[in-house]
Formats: sequence, C-alpha cells, structure tokens
Amino acid sequence: TVTAMSLGSARLIAEAGAAADTVALTVRDLTTQHVDNASNAVPRIGTRARPFATVQAALADATPGDTIALHPGNRPYAESLALAGQLSVVGNDSAFRANANDAAFLPVLSHETGAAAVSIASGASILLRNLAIRHTVDGPAVDANGAGVRIENVHVNPGQTFRVGRGFRIANVTGPMITDSRA
Repeated sequence: TVTAMSLGSARLIAEAGAAADTVALTVRDLTTQHVDNASNAVPRIGTRARPFATVQAALADATPGDTIALHPGNRPYAESLALAGQLSVVGNDSAFRANANDAAFLPVLSHETGAAAVSIASGASILLRNLAIRHTVDGPAVDANGAGVRIENVHVNPGQTFRVGRGFRIANVTGPMITDSRA
C-alpha cells in the first residue's frame, strides 16, 4: 500500500524475499473531477474509477480551471449549484447522442427549493454543457449576473409544459453565449 503525501514523482522499490520490482509514480492535481451517483466505489476521490457522489463534493475539491464531469448516474442530482471562479460543468452526453439527442438522457440537476438551480457569481467564468435541469420553483433555472457564462446543450424542464421555473436570467454578463439549449 502506498499513500501519497504531496504532489510530485517518486520511484517505488518493493522487495519480498528474492523478488524485487521498481515502479515510477506521479501524483498530480486533477483537472477533471468526476461525479457519478450510481458508483459505489470508496473512497470517493473524484477520479473516473472513484467518482464523487455529489456535485457539491466535486466543487469543494475543485480549483480554478477545473472541469466537473457529470455522469448520468442512477437518479437526478438533487442539489443547487453556486458557481464561482473559473469552472466548467460538463455532462456526459454519450447516451443523449445514442438516443436521437433526447434530453432525457442527459445528466439531470434537480432543484425544488430556493432560488435558481444554478447561480453564477459576479466575476465568474463558467461553462455549462450537456445538462438537463429540472427546476420546479418560480424563477430562472440559471441565474448569472455580471459573470462570463457560456451555455451549450442545456435543457430546462425537458418534456414539461408548465411555465414555472423556466429559463435563463443572464444580466450584465461578459460575453454570454447560449447554443443549442432549450428553456
């Protein structure tokens, strides 16, 4: 068993009786934090093999410039997101593409209380891509004021006909871009 104590590279030498072997090991900062609530892996450290169970856990571990990779999981992610700094939240869209671009196959953020499902802080630089948002309270699903925001393939309440909780509120932002999204 090897426990990393800091970032960097090390050479590990293991010996057992007459047998020995050497392995090079590199410990580095992650730039992609994986989230999958269907995984049972422990400990959950944000890798593809041991993904976080919640988006909040990934956000707590993220550093500026990181990508939060959201996998479809086995249920919606029932959490509100408050995004700040420079981050990307990108859903896995392979099932979406395999099913004739049906938004029901995107990772789902479910939001049923409070303000917006996704709040973006002033001065932040955020990319939201390949997500479905189930937002059932009055007000915008995505609220950005004074931020840099890019929204690609984000669907709010896909397949629903009710008018509550629909849309994006984007005000005083730097360089907004919304592409192929439905609210």
